[in-house]
Amino acid sequence: MGHRIEVIENFVDIEDAKKIIAMLDDAYQNGGLEAFVDNPLVGVLSSRNLESERLIKKYSDKLLAIHQEKFGLAVPLFTVQGHNSIWERGSEAGLHVDSHKGSEHIITSSVIYLGGDYEGGDIEFPHQAFTYQPKPLSAVIFPSGGLEYPHRVTRIKTGNRYTMAMWHSHVKQFSLGQKYLDQGEMDLYNIWA
Repeated sequence: MGHRIEVIENFVDIEDAKKIIAMLDDAYQNGGLEAFVDNPLVGVLSSRNLESERLIKKYSDKLLAIHQEKFGLAVPLFTVQGHNSIWERGSEAGLHVDSHKGSEHIITSSVIYLGGDYEGGDIEFPHQAFTYQPKPLSAVIFPSGGLEYPHRVTRIKTGNRYTMAMWHSHVKQFSLGQKYLDQGEMDLYNIWA
């Protein structure tokens, strides 16, 4: 039996990738990154960076349509979280599922590989015996509801790895648009509305 992991080559425009990498490098050099969850070697741009947020929205719109088509989803999808990230040498992500406790509403995931000169950083799906060595400008999408698609990112041995990651749900109340509206963040809401 096969799997439902999809690789999309040349997904992101090279100029957009360069722009995001420049924003990440600038924030990295100036101490302007936020740590991703509990991983201090993965830094993300703040959602207050409106240009970064606009680019996440641009690719979210493209990805949601692809998720609908590839996975035959009859329900609408909404992006519930998105980050532009820099993974430093030594960073990795252990085996996990994206629909973990508190995020059970997540049903699909997307990772866009923006570039970087690095070794390591492969995404591995052990249950599907699938490993992808990221190519710049590509995207990987996969179902992430439940426990079927646990995955990990291998340790970055050298260099920095740049990604845009997004998580999607069929529950509108968890959407970024709704989140920003509830928080009164109208500039962010207007991007996602």
